[in-house]
Amino acid sequence: MKFKFEEIYDVIKGEIRSLPTGTRLPRVRDLMSEHDAAQITIQKVLDRLEEENLISRLTGRGIFKSDGKKVVKIPVQKKILLALPMHPSPFFDSFANSFLNMTKGGNYVPAITRYNVFDPIGKWIPGNAKYDGIIIVPPGVQLKIEMINELKKLECPMVVVDRYFNGFDFDCVCTDNLAGGALAAEHFRKINCRKTAVLVAEPEVSTVIDRITSFSRQMKIYGFDEPVIINANTKIGEFSSKKAYGELTSYIRKNGIGFNGIFCVSDPCALGAMKALHDLKMKIPEEVGVIGYDDMVFSEFFHPSLTTVRQDIEKIAKMSIDIIDRKFNGGKEKTYQLLVPPELIVRESTLEVQDGKK
Repeated sequence: MKFKFEEIYDVIKGEIRSLPTGTRLPRVRDLMSEHDAAQITIQKVLDRLEEENLISRLTGRGIFKSDGKKVVKIPVQKKILLALPMHPSPFFDSFANSFLNMTKGGNYVPAITRYNVFDPIGKWIPGNAKYDGIIIVPPGVQLKIEMINELKKLECPMVVVDRYFNGFDFDCVCTDNLAGGALAAEHFRKINCRKTAVLVAEPEVSTVIDRITSFSRQMKIYGFDEPVIINANTKIGEFSSKKAYGELTSYIRKNGIGFNGIFCVSDPCALGAMKALHDLKMKIPEEVGVIGYDDMVFSEFFHPSLTTVRQDIEKIAKMSIDIIDRKFNGGKEKTYQLLVPPELIVRESTLEVQDGKK
């Protein structure tokens, strides 16, 4: 599927090829009217034709058919927008920093916007026509097909981060969360931690569900007890550390603690869990081991430092920008759906169990 500006580009390019050099072309406003297009769309078409030496734009005189001679080209700067939900998140902040670092210098003009997740999707992206590519981090809700179709209406290359659209024609880059859940389970197996719980204090989107499902499945494959699922039913914008703290505290006071390991679906969730265990006078990792997910910058400064599944956010940012580059340079026919392998970072919050007991 071609974007509108590409269709107009093909038409105008075909029309001017047969014209004599020096022929004056219609004004921008006339082209807008003829092709029923916005000014920014026509400008993008003319930019590309000028880059290919097919036209010359002379200030105060107009647009003319060029003689096709090669000129020294100035690299085209690509305007890339990163759209993030408005509510706070360490993941969002880390991704934004990586995005800015990756677009520093070179031929990029980066921009960041924060959108209100409760607004219609059409309002998430301000003035989308002026961007050469958009990277969007979706909110903490499951993306339905209707939402995906709305995003596809934006007339420029777009990459969705932190979701994997298997079976949908949509570019995306995401951590392999099934592998991440399995890594956490494998670590508990290695340290002989057989009775576990999963603490869920993030909105239950597909990435979080994959972590839970994979961890639970892997523990059962090892022949260990099925993990207890402790769900805080966290909504968009709620503070996951606070939700994790409250839910785990309530659960242990009501049910006691029948597990010696907790897999937390995020590092902020793990922070709340460790605070709850501390307040309940339980030792980490001697009595309960804790594994987080993300490896946010603060994770190594927990006390004890947090064992966690690391998402390679820098690589996710780079791969997202690479997709925009490929689309910008003509590779628009292919759909890119990329999974980034996670890595287990072992720190002080997990300890091997001796003789089945801690």
